[in-house]
Amino acid sequence: MRVATRMTQTLRVLMVSGEYPPLEGGVGDYTYLLGQEMVRQGAQVTVLTSSGAGEQRVDGEVLCLPWVEKWNLAILPGVLKRAAQVHQPDIVLIQYQTAAFQLKPAINLLPTLLPEYKFAVTFHDLREPYLFPKAGKLRKWVTFKLARSCRIVITTNIEDQRKLMSDTKIRQLALIPIGSNIPLVIDPLLRAKMRQRFNLGTFQYVLGYFGLINESKGVEELVQALALVRQEGINAGMCIIGGGIGASDATNAPYLAKLQHAIAENGLEPYVRWTGHLTSAEVSAALQCVDIAVLPYQDGVSLRRGSLMAALAHGLPIVTTFPASPMPEFSSGISVELAPAKDVASLAKAIIKVVYNADLRMQLGQRAAVLAEKFAWPEITKQTLEVLHAAVER
Repeated sequence: MRVATRMTQTLRVLMVSGEYPPLEGGVGDYTYLLGQEMVRQGAQVTVLTSSGAGEQRVDGEVLCLPWVEKWNLAILPGVLKRAAQVHQPDIVLIQYQTAAFQLKPAINLLPTLLPEYKFAVTFHDLREPYLFPKAGKLRKWVTFKLARSCRIVITTNIEDQRKLMSDTKIRQLALIPIGSNIPLVIDPLLRAKMRQRFNLGTFQYVLGYFGLINESKGVEELVQALALVRQEGINAGMCIIGGGIGASDATNAPYLAKLQHAIAENGLEPYVRWTGHLTSAEVSAALQCVDIAVLPYQDGVSLRRGSLMAALAHGLPIVTTFPASPMPEFSSGISVELAPAKDVASLAKAIIKVVYNADLRMQLGQRAAVLAEKFAWPEITKQTLEVLHAAVER
């Protein structure tokens, strides 16, 4: 949605995010990149984030305040008031993903507790906070309470927007996709270094997974599919780029252990490469070593996925899972190759189809690069500033 506004004066934005670099996480990367581009487009930006992000500092012209030790009701309102005294914001923009806020509901109640400030929220997903055992519908109420309390609600994908549209008490919705948190860096020497460093020349085909290890991303299904692909006599290996567990979701560590067990159980240790943490330029180079990006999200492909955006930005042929509802951007065999979620055999079949069809691989890569142009940061930021200006003026 586009909202016309004069945008004649500098907008002062205080962003609140549970993650921020150097903490690992897609929401933190999004907040960093959005803030930098907001400044380039004339806004003033401060980020209030977790104390684990290090010392107070200025990144570019974005002031980072890593002041929040715990995202609870005893601490959060007072800390935000301190940040507001420093920045004097026109609007407070919450980057919402409940895991990044320690699954605490304090952030959901903040606009109600501090009505003297104007609030907006970007929902990166609609996962509900933890309240207490058997909280049931109250958890959903708390999530929607945040949306109702803000002047503008930004969603990053059509699935979440449709869910929020059912609530008539939400004042205004805007759909603005995320962009890639990994810029494309063309550096043939660095690419060669990555290929050698992780011994990727051993494989005829490199299947690439990028991002944190999380059960919702279907990495275990990818491991099992790799076993089936190799049983077909295809010399394929898998490169897990990044592959950390992040700082926000406590369930990631046990899932990583489960994944490592699955690799060992299938005898795949020689065929799986883990890059560990890399710089942004190294990630870009590693992605350029990949023949096929495989992203088998358990809830289906979605525009809220930063790993998808990175694969598109690097022009990779992509095998992923059918979206929860039809999406014109993702047509199987045209812009991506799709398989049913949680279906290992179908995922392996889709990978094999792309492996054996060089023309299809080229087509998918070309379509990915074209799609990526729709999700460039300057346009994303322009749309975000437009809706924030409009929210302030109302």
